[in-house]
Amino acid sequence: MKKVNEENIADYLADDCKEIEEQIVQLSRKRNIAGVLQAVVNFLRTLLHGNRLSDVSAHLQFLARLHRSGNRYVRYLIENLVVRSFEGLKRQCGQGQWDILYAGIPRRLQHVYQRQTAENLIQKSKL
Repeated sequence: MKKVNEENIADYLADDCKEIEEQIVQLSRKRNIAGVLQAVVNFLRTLLHGNRLSDVSAHLQFLARLHRSGNRYVRYLIENLVVRSFEGLKRQCGQGQWDILYAGIPRRLQHVYQRQTAENLIQKSKL
């Protein structure tokens, strides 16, 4: 995978998320990369509702590869749209489902999630 940037990320995601490819292409034409990633997050939620944990894990693995290969902006978007959605995914799951899903999240994204969770706790404690 070559360096991922805001120009080519939608192509990678359209190939990975065939079920929402048309939506990704439409958002990409408008240069709405944040919208593309939000569509992917919504797709992950839909898969989770359908109890398709292995599919969610596979897409998260792919997103981790995009994060690793991405430029600063792509990493920022993935961290602030995809990783921040983990809390919502966790609320959707039972504890056993979340444990399975979390185990399938690549370590790099787990670390980002843990850092975000710790920062949120600090912010809440200051209130």
